[in-house]
Amino acid sequence: MLGLPAHLRACLSDPDGSLTGTAKVHAATWEELSDGCLRERATREGTAFVPYDAVGDHDAFVAGLRETR
Repeated sequence: MLGLPAHLRACLSDPDGSLTGTAKVHAATWEELSDGCLRERATREGTAFVPYDAVGDHDAFVAGLRETR
């Protein structure tokens, strides 16, 4: 019925936080990691630090939903 192998009776999936709070943890992790890298790059290049945008940057760079800036 679900297209699962016959020996399986159930399948549980958590698409990025719909069943648990993993989406918030996932977003916070990407923000912490990205801000560290972005801050280091800004220092190295002598440019202004622009923090990670949890919506726009996630779609562009993590999820690959649009072209990069």
